[in-house]
Amino acid sequence: MEYTSIPDYNDGSFNLYQNELMNFFIFLTKVHPAFILDKSLKA
Repeated sequence: MEYTSIPDYNDGSFNLYQNELMNFFIFLTKVHPAFILDKSLKA
């Protein structure tokens, strides 16, 4: 594998990172609203 000064965004490792990031955001959108609603109702 060649390494250059400019990162290759088509690289598999970047795609893996991007997928993990998307999974994290999906997780937040599924879990977070419950906490937000809970806090807003108790406020």
